[in-house]
Amino acid sequence: MAIKKNKSNNNRANNRINKIVQSVGKLNDKNIIEEINLSIIKENPYQPRLVIEEDDLLTLVNSIKENDLLQPVIAKKNQDNTITLIAGHRRLEAHKRLGLQTIKVIILKDITDKELASYSLIENTHRKDLTYIEIAHQYDRLLKDKVFNTIQDLALAVGQDKSQVGKIINLLKLSDKIIEDLRKNKSISDIKSLDTIRRINDPKIQEELYFWYINENISRDELMEKVTDILNSDSDKEKRSLYKIKNSKNKCAVTLPTLTEEQMKKLNRFLKKLV
Repeated sequence: MAIKKNKSNNNRANNRINKIVQSVGKLNDKNIIEEINLSIIKENPYQPRLVIEEDDLLTLVNSIKENDLLQPVIAKKNQDNTITLIAGHRRLEAHKRLGLQTIKVIILKDITDKELASYSLIENTHRKDLTYIEIAHQYDRLLKDKVFNTIQDLALAVGQDKSQVGKIINLLKLSDKIIEDLRKNKSISDIKSLDTIRRINDPKIQEELYFWYINENISRDELMEKVTDILNSDSDKEKRSLYKIKNSKNKCAVTLPTLTEEQMKKLNRFLKKLV
């Protein structure tokens, strides 16, 4: 019965969001196009995209310069007559780069903060994939600002499973170095692998695992085994590092945590090539 209830809730949430999406672009008494001065347009407080790629922006600038704006940006008119951008962050920035004073805007009225946040996520995701870190920051802010009171409410609004939303938010527990690499290089798009690394509390070990995983062509199963070994280990030495090398004049000793049978075979094959 619980499964049926969750499916029903997800369907109702998706229907609500679809109505918002479908309403955009339709001209009616609550949705009109206006030419708005750039100076009075406020940025969307729930804009999920943290970074605009320069190459993408330059392409858009050239397109607008040659063909004009093909699709108006979307905004809401507030009670104090100010304008808040809902979707079109890159298009607005391109107009600023071109030195234009105004931009075509589809004005939506009677849209709540929850609808604004939900639509911003959906619109950006449809246009160009967001990184998990951008989505995580967005989800975290929506909860901190009480736009959504619980992860369950947020999950229903964006049409995702509660556990998936929780995993995405928990990515912010990764070390700053990993978060920066994900933001810049988008090295991993596998949420399960990232969540596995996140289970380790020590940021130094997180980073060792992360860069070992992305640089050594390690499988997800191997990563999960390694994390399980670290979490189950009673040895402080093993928790501090994946491996340790001691060098002296006559010999070199390498200390490794417990390896699986398959890992031992791979290591033996590698060592035979060196002999």
